[in-house]
Amino acid sequence: MHNFIKLLLRAYDKILAGLVAVISSLSIIILLLITLQVFTRYLTNRPILWTTETSIILMLGMGLPGAAWLLRNDEHVQIDVVVNYLGTKKRTFVNLVTSVLGGITCLFITVAGLWVTHDQYIRGVRTVSDLQVPKYLLLTLIPLGTFFLAIEFMRKVKHYYCKLKEMKGN
Repeated sequence: MHNFIKLLLRAYDKILAGLVAVISSLSIIILLLITLQVFTRYLTNRPILWTTETSIILMLGMGLPGAAWLLRNDEHVQIDVVVNYLGTKKRTFVNLVTSVLGGITCLFITVAGLWVTHDQYIRGVRTVSDLQVPKYLLLTLIPLGTFFLAIEFMRKVKHYYCKLKEMKGN
């Protein structure tokens, strides 16, 4: 069982790394789309309508997997005004608690997001826009991204729990 979990985590790591590579590529695509939009508006006074909407959709897809990657590498924004004044053990405990709360929140959003996405799929709802994208495709990004975040928070919980156990042993 332990080896199976390690195998799943390795597969997850590869998927997240692949998503980060895709996100990097999407950034370049968004840059090109917005540049195209500006030039067509300036040169022809007739902008290409789908470029703005496509850029927005791509940006939506970039957020949560990118946040999971940042959390994994401790490169996320932290409000550490109070935490910096705590001792190592108390700081580790606070990090443990916030990771547990973050993980629970992300799991809740994942489940709720799956429910809403399924509902939108069943009802066949489309966006009110030029492209009229099926709404469930956009909403799928939320439970997927929060699931990745939940996994990263669970990893943080394990890390801080082990760190606290180690501190008690000393």
